[in-house]
Amino acid sequence: MSTACTAQKHGTRNAYERYRCRCPEARQVMRPVWRRRPSRAIQADPVAVDLLRTGRRPAIVHRSEQAAAIRALHDQGLPASQIAGRIGVTVRTVERHRATYRAVTQ
Repeated sequence: MSTACTAQKHGTRNAYERYRCRCPEARQVMRPVWRRRPSRAIQADPVAVDLLRTGRRPAIVHRSEQAAAIRALHDQGLPASQIAGRIGVTVRTVERHRATYRAVTQ
């Protein structure tokens, strides 16, 4: 047990997560957990994207759905201000998604 660690159960997952113990023993315990974590990528729901494109905002909108709707409206040639008004986001958000979309497609 290192002297800098204040965790009660040194070298455990609890020590790493709760007490922020970053000693080599705690990191070793966490390695299998880091490998098991699922991907955060969420597929866009086509129904939610269509609702956003038509201007009807669903109760819960994920970023991937928002990005897909912005991409679809961008492909139709709408200006950023109209896209922002239709989806219910700021113009800056639309510009940011457009820049990401352009970078990926080039």
